[in-house]
Amino acid sequence: MFRFLIIYLFIFVYFTDLNAANVDLVASVNGEPITSFDLQTRVDLLKALAKAGGKSVPDDYKSLKKDILDVLIREKVQIAEGKKYNMTFAPSDVDKAMEFMEKNTKLPAGTIKKVINDVCGSNKLICHQQFVAQVIWSKFSVMYFAPVASVSDVEIDEEFKKYKTYVDFMFSNMNISQIVFDSKDKADEVYKKLKSDNVNNCKDFDSIAAKDGGVGSGNLGDLKLQDLSQTVGLHIKDLEVRVPSTPLKNIDSSYYIYMICDKKIDDKVADKLLDDDTLKNNINDSVSNQKIEAMAEKYLNKLIANAFIEYF
Repeated sequence: MFRFLIIYLFIFVYFTDLNAANVDLVASVNGEPITSFDLQTRVDLLKALAKAGGKSVPDDYKSLKKDILDVLIREKVQIAEGKKYNMTFAPSDVDKAMEFMEKNTKLPAGTIKKVINDVCGSNKLICHQQFVAQVIWSKFSVMYFAPVASVSDVEIDEEFKKYKTYVDFMFSNMNISQIVFDSKDKADEVYKKLKSDNVNNCKDFDSIAAKDGGVGSGNLGDLKLQDLSQTVGLHIKDLEVRVPSTPLKNIDSSYYIYMICDKKIDDKVADKLLDDDTLKNNINDSVSNQKIEAMAEKYLNKLIANAFIEYF
């Protein structure tokens, strides 16, 4: 919870006249100061938000300050890089960043603004600006990395299959039949017959099960993949309807051939599923965003490594 709060909380830049403010420096990043006042304000804000979410801060106060200082350094670098490319933000962008944090940390809506009012008082600029770096860096990342974050059809198809497998696993009701054998040779023999005779319905499959199968052969009724053992589930998860599976040696040393007679997603779930085209578009956006974030993080780490950082 605290790592997440730190990453989403401490996103700001604070400009101040050090002589006028009469505060101590704790660090500077490429000449940009981080003061003891900045650091303490962030600690106080974290404590207040943690309390609002029913949490408590770690007892290791020194370690907490070190984590926050690292994030403040990160923010200074983000802001500076964004300024180089004329990245700007609007008050509404900051509001959205606050709302995003509230949703992801499960804080009630409006909590952040209330806590900022309580903790920051007349110095709200310090607390509001913590979200500026997040906004600016997000815009910079999209501008700089989106053009090279293309997603191939292969990547989309892979994610599409994963999603479909998940839907099958969680929500599909499958009517399944099986034929049980006590030897691999017999299982292979019947499998060849199923293929050569083009058996593509469960009526014929069940007839062969009654004739050639052992104890346990026949229709199993309606099941979900999650009702089956992991071994069986993995074996039939990509099996097409009314196509016999290859023989599977199960944990009881018997051999099994399966057929999915019918597959249907629960009506309540089906009504909420996206059509394939919309789903693939969403997958494209999601994978692209993941690539952008990964490239931006790598770039940021390089910027930090090359920054001139002083500690006081």
